Amino acid sequence: MKVVPVIISGGAGSRLWPASRQSHPKPFLKVADGHSLIQHTALRAASIKDVVELVTVTSREHLFLTTDDFDELGKGV
Repeated sequence: MKVVPVIISGGAGSRLWPASRQSHPKPFLKVADGHSLIQHTALRAASIKDVVELVTVTSREHLFLTTDDFDELGKGV
């Protein structure tokens, strides 16, 4: 069976205020190891058996943040 995890990312940036802002919401915050929450989510999702691709749903405003984080994943994060 093929598996396609869907990661929903974005938000208003109000849950972890003041660290999280509308222009830089919680999924893009770096944690202690220097990786963002969305990077950790993508790595966990990619480790699921039979994953054929990852899909991320985000807003237009966060598209580049999302793309930048997945580019970092491709560099061996």
